[in-house]
Amino acid sequence: MTHESGVRPSFSDAFAARAAGYYRLAWTADGFPGQLQQDGSIWEHPIYPTYVLKDYLAQ
Repeated sequence: MTHESGVRPSFSDAFAARAAGYYRLAWTADGFPGQLQQDGSIWEHPIYPTYVLKDYLAQ
């Protein structure tokens, strides 16, 4: 989910901490949120878009 400028909105502080740590959230080339794997690939996690949208809407 990117703005026309190519910049993604920021996460809330609470979600940003979980996204970076526990979820290992990363973005695919087409902008889908996924989980960063040990080999550097990104798995398109099926529930991560819900987490991201929920955080954006809560803000």
